[in-house]
Amino acid sequence: MKLLAVAALALVLAGCGESESYDEKMARTCGTPAQAYQYSKAAVKSHLKSPSSANFPGSVMDDAVEYEEVNRCTTTIRAHVDSQNTYGAEVRSQYQVTISYDVFKDSWSYSDLSIE
Repeated sequence: MKLLAVAALALVLAGCGESESYDEKMARTCGTPAQAYQYSKAAVKSHLKSPSSANFPGSVMDDAVEYEEVNRCTTTIRAHVDSQNTYGAEVRSQYQVTISYDVFKDSWSYSDLSIE
């Protein structure tokens, strides 16, 4: 009985600790490079003349896709997109974009997008 009371007290005290820190939550819940790649495609499409014509490499594991994890929740993606230009001709453009995931807002954002 005494052991049960000690175990219950330990559980109560463990629950009274501080909530998870920002760094702890970031380390645990940041997205994967594959998720960052999917978001990068959406970001690029939003800047194309004909987003419905966009064709990207299949996955982040494709040789045509490079990624660099800048920090725990930020990844830079470099790849290409084939899409129609203003005149309807299909062109290949190289792009680079930095994708970030905010664990507290549960949202993705992008910055430094360049399409050439």
